[in-house]
Amino acid sequence: MHFINASYTIFINTKYSRTGHLLQGRFKAILIQADSYARELSRYIHLNPVRAAIVRDPMDYRWSSYREFIGRRASPPWLSTVLVLSFFGNEQGKAQSRYAAYVAEAIGRADLNPMSKVGACSILGSEEFIKVAKNMICINNVDKREVPAIRGLKEMADLAAIQEAVEQVMKTKNKLTRNMTILICRKNTQITLGELSAHFRISKSAVSKISGQMGLLLEADDVLKKAMSDASDRAIKRKVESVDATPIRS
Repeated sequence: MHFINASYTIFINTKYSRTGHLLQGRFKAILIQADSYARELSRYIHLNPVRAAIVRDPMDYRWSSYREFIGRRASPPWLSTVLVLSFFGNEQGKAQSRYAAYVAEAIGRADLNPMSKVGACSILGSEEFIKVAKNMICINNVDKREVPAIRGLKEMADLAAIQEAVEQVMKTKNKLTRNMTILICRKNTQITLGELSAHFRISKSAVSKISGQMGLLLEADDVLKKAMSDASDRAIKRKVESVDATPIRS
């Protein structure tokens, strides 16, 4: 999506001799529980032009798939209406009519916004669905740089817990384990330089220097890199356990 955004922006800017951003903000995705929220989200999307006061009837908006969903226009090969319409019956014609009525009843109602139920973790679903999704994200090897919302999910419980996980993996407690703890915290959490400085009783500049040195050391030492990975995994799994024990609002 980043490639498409950048490439298309360059194309349009070149073609029309313009500069600057083309699309507003970065691409963001939300993981949803289809069984519970597919209908609500589809309706919400189809009513966007109405809420923006572009049209009064969603069927009048040219760039919407609404007419395909209610059977007023043939669907292109790449558009599937099956999932959403399946919630309104097995007979296509009746399902399309029921969907049209479902959308119409929400016009002018600001309270019907499924996006208001999306938490900071960018997951929309039941409490159980959110818990399972969090566990899968935390345990699987997902690159948090590619999915910014995962950073919040992979926040580790606290500095002391991370340090303990490192010491358990290394089976010792020394400057190396301290330095490994610092690097893990700097790479994977929002623990600040000040917090690390106070915890280890060293200056902020020393924390920053250690983090940089450890990063270089890891590049040349596969054994140490494996130990760092194991310690991170152990701390992350502890975070998963704490997530499981914490009530989730949906």
